[in-house]
Amino acid sequence: MKSRSANKNGSAMLWAVLSVLMISIITAGVIFISRTYYVRERDENYKMQAEFYGQSAIELIANDIEQNNESSVYVSADNTTQIVEAKFDEAPNWTCMVTINHSLVNMSSAEDAKKSGEIYLTAKVTRHGQSGKTIELAEVCAKLVCNTTTKKWEFVGYYNL
Repeated sequence: MKSRSANKNGSAMLWAVLSVLMISIITAGVIFISRTYYVRERDENYKMQAEFYGQSAIELIANDIEQNNESSVYVSADNTTQIVEAKFDEAPNWTCMVTINHSLVNMSSAEDAKKSGEIYLTAKVTRHGQSGKTIELAEVCAKLVCNTTTKKWEFVGYYNL
């Protein structure tokens, strides 16, 4: 009689252990899926914020070019490329490198060259991760064109590469 009772107690103990194990596995799965969604959402937020940072950097340079025209430091007299680094106080481990390409046709003088052509702005935003890797988050491109009648630079808009 004792052995039969011992079998019942052992069976109940086995079912209890298996139930706890199943609940643990389901809980671990839910936690893993939640963590995955959290990381994915955080990365999407980083990319969106990086795009806004890139647009801000481009707008700052474009405003300088539109206000100062040929006297802006970003307008060149030949087909040169400048690279400017933009830093943001809110994101100290983020870097925004803006490439400024002034493409123009051959002009007779340097003054004419500064009032012609197109300026392409490309902002590349990166973040320094916890592991020390640099992660590229966004790349924003824009274009400015010199109006042939007014000889003033005008912002055309953003475009995708």
